[in-house]
Amino acid sequence: MRPEADIGLEPEQGAQRLTRLTVRDFRNHADLDLPLSSRFVALVGENGAGKTNILEAVSLFAPGRGLRRAEFATMARKDGPGGFAVSVTLARDGAEHRLGTGCEPPGFDERTSRLCRVDGAGAPSPVAFSEFVRVVWLTPDLDGLFRGPGGDRRRFLDRLVLAVDSGHGARVSAMERALRSRNRLLEERSNDGRWLDAIEREVAELGVAVALARRETTERLDRLIHETRDDAQPFPWAALRLEGDLDDLVAVWPALEAEDRFRLALARGRAR
Repeated sequence: MRPEADIGLEPEQGAQRLTRLTVRDFRNHADLDLPLSSRFVALVGENGAGKTNILEAVSLFAPGRGLRRAEFATMARKDGPGGFAVSVTLARDGAEHRLGTGCEPPGFDERTSRLCRVDGAGAPSPVAFSEFVRVVWLTPDLDGLFRGPGGDRRRFLDRLVLAVDSGHGARVSAMERALRSRNRLLEERSNDGRWLDAIEREVAELGVAVALARRETTERLDRLIHETRDDAQPFPWAALRLEGDLDDLVAVWPALEAEDRFRLALARGRAR
């Protein structure tokens, strides 16, 4: 039997590891307190034992909705009170930090709200966890990543970028909103040049920022592969690069020049 997924947690500096995971009323776990004594952990058990649920609990300390991208209300144990709590203890350089997340049972309006805590104090969102831990996962569902559409690969890359830049997700979301606004404006008021100019300026600024962050992360990964590969081993090694019109722009031009050129390209493409 094998684990359902691999999740990697890497610190920015020093030797950090997850030393304890506690779960209450999460999925099929009523009350779990799991001390961890090694940086590498394998979960082994029968189908339905709750291995993936443990991995999903850890994945909640990344921005977003976790491993399964499920609604928070569906994560609570069926026979439980309706809410759940997950916490992890992290140790690095002699110091410990405790991160927690979960939700209260639904109120009179049947809504649940997510709660986040760092060392006992309330945090506004899971983005606050990025200061302490980086979470990346690879599951069997991602086997088709290299055969599927480019959008799937970009989303996977964006999750890797979040391990380096916690603000990347907000920029990607803002760029996608701006692109949707531009498309809507082109359909409804395609001759409104002032509005289109304003939106395309925003798209260009956000697009170049997102492209630069993706490029930086890809280059870091590529350097790491080359620095650690062993030519004497029979296993292949990868070379990573990004290809695309915007990726080509940020590879050649400074950010401001790339923004101007991208904005002009958007303006020229309105007729399409």
